[in-house]
Amino acid sequence: MRAIVRAALAFIMLLILPLGILLNIPDVTDRGGLPNDAAWTLRLLLGILILRFLSRYVRKRVTQPLRDSHVSRDIVSLDRDLAYELQREAGFDPVSRQQAALFIMALRTPAKVRQRIVEKYVPGQRNLSNTVSVEIQVPRIFLTRRREPDPAGPPDESFPFPMVISPKSIMYDSLEVFDEDGARLSTLSYREYLTMIAGVLRYLLTGAYGGRMPEDEKLLEHVKSVEADALEQVFMRRDDRRLSLPEVQALDERTQQVVMKLLRLKGVDDRHRRQLELAADLVRILAKRYAIVAPLKISTNGRALVTYKRLIVPTVTDADDQPADGRARTSKEYLRHLLGARPVEVHVALENAGICHSYHLSVQGPEGLYLAKQAITPDPPAGPDNRTSGVHQPNDRYEFAPHYRFRSRRGQSYAHFYGRHFPFVSDPKAVPRLQFSFYEVPPGSDFQASIAAASAAFLIGLIGFVLAHSSLDQFGRITLASDAPVLLLAFPGVAASWLGVDKAGARLFDSSLSARLSLVITVVVSVAASALYIINASNVEPGVFDGKLNAGVSLLGVRGSWWAGLTALAVVNTLCMAYRWLYRSWRYAYLAQRNT
Repeated sequence: MRAIVRAALAFIMLLILPLGILLNIPDVTDRGGLPNDAAWTLRLLLGILILRFLSRYVRKRVTQPLRDSHVSRDIVSLDRDLAYELQREAGFDPVSRQQAALFIMALRTPAKVRQRIVEKYVPGQRNLSNTVSVEIQVPRIFLTRRREPDPAGPPDESFPFPMVISPKSIMYDSLEVFDEDGARLSTLSYREYLTMIAGVLRYLLTGAYGGRMPEDEKLLEHVKSVEADALEQVFMRRDDRRLSLPEVQALDERTQQVVMKLLRLKGVDDRHRRQLELAADLVRILAKRYAIVAPLKISTNGRALVTYKRLIVPTVTDADDQPADGRARTSKEYLRHLLGARPVEVHVALENAGICHSYHLSVQGPEGLYLAKQAITPDPPAGPDNRTSGVHQPNDRYEFAPHYRFRSRRGQSYAHFYGRHFPFVSDPKAVPRLQFSFYEVPPGSDFQASIAAASAAFLIGLIGFVLAHSSLDQFGRITLASDAPVLLLAFPGVAASWLGVDKAGARLFDSSLSARLSLVITVVVSVAASALYIINASNVEPGVFDGKLNAGVSLLGVRGSWWAGLTALAVVNTLCMAYRWLYRSWRYAYLAQRNT
């Protein structure tokens, strides 16, 4: 019954009330109807009711269901029994000395293993395709040991390389990994990854006690309890983006307690205490991050190349349009989404610049665009040389100022960035970001919008001029011999639609907001001029649409007030778009003709 009543009320609000606003309510001079002020007051009240109803309807039927569809699932903690099971698997399937040592090195001091990282971004329809190539060089000391047989592993073992070290809860879409021959590699599953971490931790603990676990049962039980606590910190699920600062601090404090338990284990000789420090670093890093591990075959010279691809869904908004609080949207952003204009900016975080010797990044712009602006914010600070010190435990004795450079802008459609000596930044919000702006190669959509606006301004001014100097009949009306002006006035609107308003681009970057807005103004002005001409040319009694400017005043020979207003709007639209088109054409020509 309630549903029927609500449906009836909705029908009344959506049908009867708008009709009440559109009805011509007579004033006091027409058959004793309502006074004119009361009629407009009634219209205003009906309009307020409709707006109120539409606001509630959109909030309940559209906005709220869409927001509720993004459900944030609670992070379920794994049972401690998993830690005990991982301990048993670590005893049955141990990792070798080389595997553990190389994995720890690639995790703690990644720049010692990663020589060069090359990233490439290619925009698609609604995403960015990211390709990352990592050149690996295993230190010579491991190559020397590799010639000796290792009883803990097979002679031709693979190297578990932590290809990606990402904060927990971050997902990688369409991840594909390839070796240097282009063959696809399979990454470790989540269970295999945890088993491998358990094996590395067991190797470090046994190494701290001289190669085997302690024989004292009480000490052994304590060591295994600390080991279980450490594994629990590794597979603990967390999302710092959804947690408050006190919650994050509580988790970090819990991790630090486990780290201190590892460092304070008894019965460890001073010569082997380094193993406990490595185990503490392992827990400290993997408590907040997770690694995507790919088993690699290392050649005899210690070099390897691994490439991975993924898809990134960027935020379709300009940084200048997004407020500092990150919540409210500006009117410019809403207008861009409404008109289908995509931003022409790419923001890339330099997450991999601090974990390698040299870093290259390229962004390939879409066809028909050129690189107009490029910048890095904030400027990367000086930091430790991550070739010789751990990025998670920096050594202040080796500080280098980061060196970087951009490929000079020459009107090309791509950007190239190179850098080295970048420090590792643990806070994702403080990571330096690159900003690239791509503009259309002239003439582009600005030229199309300028042509449409100019044609509308010319035709509207011409017809307004003709009407101002036409002869009048005996009733004081303009005599027109043809209806051709109606078709002429409709031409700019059709041209504007044909030149891009009806084309929703399939690219991530498409057109500019100014061109789309100018085309919309051209359509509106053309339609309004056509309607005004029909009113002037009909037998309707002279009224508000027959207004004239003051005697002796005209705009380009146009004397009608409405025609002068439409002409002025069309001319301003043309001048603005022509200025943008000429300025951007000059800027592109200047960049393309540079010799350096």
